[in-house]
Amino acid sequence: MEAVKRILLAFGFVLLSLRPPLEGLTDQTPPKRPAERFTLYVFSEGSSPAESGYSMEKVLEEVKKRMKKRGKWLSLAENREQAEILVELLGHRVREEHVTKLSTRVRSRPRSSDGDIPIDYVDTNYISERHYIEARAEILGVDRILVGHDGREKGASLKGAASALARQLEDLLKNNYWDLEQKRRVLTRTEPAASRSPVAPPPAVPAPSVSNFFFENYLQSVASYREGNFESSARDMSSFTRGELQDLGDLFLAGDRTDAELKASALLHTECVITVEHPFPVRPSVARLQAYHLNLAQRYSHAIRDPSSRVHFLKRWHLMVGYRFHTDVQPTRAISLLSSGLRLYPYDRELSYALAASFESWGALKQDEEALRSAESIYRELADTETSPDIHVRLAHVLIRLGRLDEAKELLEQAIRGGELGDSALAAWMLKGEIAEERNKWDDARNAFRTAWELDPDCQACTVALALAHERAGDPDAGHALIKQWLEAPAPTEPDGWWRFLFGRMADYREILGELRAEVY
Repeated sequence: MEAVKRILLAFGFVLLSLRPPLEGLTDQTPPKRPAERFTLYVFSEGSSPAESGYSMEKVLEEVKKRMKKRGKWLSLAENREQAEILVELLGHRVREEHVTKLSTRVRSRPRSSDGDIPIDYVDTNYISERHYIEARAEILGVDRILVGHDGREKGASLKGAASALARQLEDLLKNNYWDLEQKRRVLTRTEPAASRSPVAPPPAVPAPSVSNFFFENYLQSVASYREGNFESSARDMSSFTRGELQDLGDLFLAGDRTDAELKASALLHTECVITVEHPFPVRPSVARLQAYHLNLAQRYSHAIRDPSSRVHFLKRWHLMVGYRFHTDVQPTRAISLLSSGLRLYPYDRELSYALAASFESWGALKQDEEALRSAESIYRELADTETSPDIHVRLAHVLIRLGRLDEAKELLEQAIRGGELGDSALAAWMLKGEIAEERNKWDDARNAFRTAWELDPDCQACTVALALAHERAGDPDAGHALIKQWLEAPAPTEPDGWWRFLFGRMADYREILGELRAEVY
């Protein structure tokens, strides 16, 4: 019977292979060169950091040269009105690394008297430069962040980073060629040929897939949001389907929008995800729609014209959404959002701390060693540049979860001796008690847990840990009395200090939301 099934399956596959291709299907492999080159305009409104050693004009000139070398796919435009792709250079950085290598060199002559070949040990030290060029590309209305990186240990240069940026853009066009060609045809039908550009004025007639009525409702929702009707505007925006949002977003960006309008629209789409209530667990269709709302919010954020305002808004936006997902016990989504923000701003302390806290929570929750090691790496980088006791206590927590108790104990004792632990004091003593507990030192554990409990008698974890330590240390009556006292006390209305520590003690996302709302209201 099994042999018959296999024969029938093989026969079915043969029939399928003989069928003609479905109508409309085309080869998805990009051509060696496009039918029409993509027109490109490169510009910069910022300045290169002083330590890079290059002016932004020099960086811009080098990037244009490298883009021109990609002549099969790219053609430089004289102004932005003639361009399909806008590339804004955000900055150029040079990162120096001290490289130390111990190598060997074998001398064939002269040989030593015992016949061995002499070996010389060569200690090589040099400074290696890594060049980075960060840019934002707007390709037919779609935003992408590009980073040209020349990471060669020797010979890295501005030219190499500019070449990497040009190559990255060309690869992006090749990988999405057929989608971009389809979008080109749509733009050709809806816009005059002379103004085919992502920043051209909106067409007189909107795309046929969305009506004027929907677009007017969309604009009214944005205007209502700016008037302070935050919740009702978010509910109205949540009624649009994904297909409608795609067309509405393209139309909205095609207009001449102010920075305040772009910020308001980005926040409005974000609130469709973080403030509008959805049934739990979130259905896959709702999750996909949420992802598109966040994608639109990012597109609008990147379109903000003022560079300093754009940088500030994007940093706060990534933190806000990351905090929301983190406190909603969705650490994987928090990690994704915060990692995206850190790729844009790799040296931002708040984003680094928030990402480490998300890795820490996820690793502790799922016993995921890779996540814990990621948290350890970020915390150690932060600890090298600041003396905050909170960082050292958190690093100790990660090390405990990784089973490295001696390292964790040393960090905690240093933090406690330094004093001024602030909000981290309760966690420091709880962790110290946990180490003693792991080693069956119940008197030490009881002393540490008692100190933590005295800092917050309403803390459930402190009470249970101290009661258990009393029992294991030979005083069960004290443990039972403590539990009875805790059970008779009124139920807490807010998470205690230990739970706030475990979940990263991140700032409430509502604080950042209120701050960003004030910028557009």
